[in-house]
Amino acid sequence: MPLEQSPRPHQVWKRGDELASKKIVSYEEGGSNGMTHEEHLSTIGLILASSDDDIEAWAVSIAEGFTSLCLSKDVLGGCLVSTEKFRGRNDPLVCLVSNGSSDSQYKVSLYKIKSEEKENAILCEGCVAHDIIHFNKDTKLEPPTMAMGESPSVLCLYLYPYVVMIIRDKGHVFKFKYADDSLVSDGDVLLDRYVVDAAILNGEKLGTVEIVALVCDGDRDGRIIRSFLHIGTNDA
Repeated sequence: MPLEQSPRPHQVWKRGDELASKKIVSYEEGGSNGMTHEEHLSTIGLILASSDDDIEAWAVSIAEGFTSLCLSKDVLGGCLVSTEKFRGRNDPLVCLVSNGSSDSQYKVSLYKIKSEEKENAILCEGCVAHDIIHFNKDTKLEPPTMAMGESPSVLCLYLYPYVVMIIRDKGHVFKFKYADDSLVSDGDVLLDRYVVDAAILNGEKLGTVEIVALVCDGDRDGRIIRSFLHIGTNDA
């Protein structure tokens, strides 16, 4: 619903003519303008929006106004990635998943984004890292009926310093560790269930993170799975 003032998303839905007619698939905020209390704002919002059969990725300026920048016209999923843990002004990176060079791989790309206060604009400074995820192209799990549809086809989750990609119709989970503007592959796991939705959170043990997912489990309407992916030991 449109909000004229805080709480979030702080008028981000006044998003201009480019996005006004598109269906919003997902939205998240990241970064910090360095302020505190009521003056604290994120710097960047990431919007995935449907346009016909394609999903577009847009970066939206939050702190300096509501300018927008189209990062890609054809993505499968995406998320914001914090550059590091520190106080003060900072902009997040944008991680996007797109089709690879074959029908059994996807490309994961990490882009550096800058919210330019003086120019009231968002600048993409290019791709700083990328990797490839491989999957079984013949495996396709039937989705349940969902009001919001089947997009995005890849769920992207981030919790410092891990990035997790979930191919929903294959039940395939890939994990990466982010460090120094690079993505390091850290293994994968196959669920054999269609993933409706998922979230990432700190684990019960120090230095771990866990995944909680809503999956389609056979003839059942749905099932919540917790801790099916246990990431990290003492290096988080």
